Amino acid sequence: MCLAAAPPQAATIATTGAPTGPMRYDRHDLFTPAQLDELDRSGRVAMPQNADRSRSTVVTSASLLQALVDGDHPALFDGVRCPVLLIDGDGDEEERQALAQARQGLPLLPAGSRVALLPGSPHNLAGHLDEVIELLLGWFAEHLAPARRKPPSERRP
Repeated sequence: MCLAAAPPQAATIATTGAPTGPMRYDRHDLFTPAQLDELDRSGRVAMPQNADRSRSTVVTSASLLQALVDGDHPALFDGVRCPVLLIDGDGDEEERQALAQARQGLPLLPAGSRVALLPGSPHNLAGHLDEVIELLLGWFAEHLAPARRKPPSERRP
């Protein structure tokens, strides 16, 4: 979402585990029969989370799930005019897909963009938050330093 909503004046963007292209999900592997029924009936599904998560339940819509399947690099990256840091792991299938998509889409992003791999990190980043914080602090220090900021008119189109 941060890529699709990137304002032209953004100096930089950083994402974690963001699908940047089409994701392949088998809903029958992700959801129980009751959840699939809820999704069909209401267009949304409640997903209980593990006790170690900040929220007990996440609710998502059928349209978001479809948008993940229909991901389109050129359309998603079209409005991005600043360097992007894509942080992905390889600790579960969802992250391996996101990582592959990030690597495939990287050439479509502005100069200075990069993919950072967190080996072994699952989609929820469990056990890797300190690494994420270090990556983000370094990235934002580099790209938001006053001398490095360029007005939108001077950024690569």
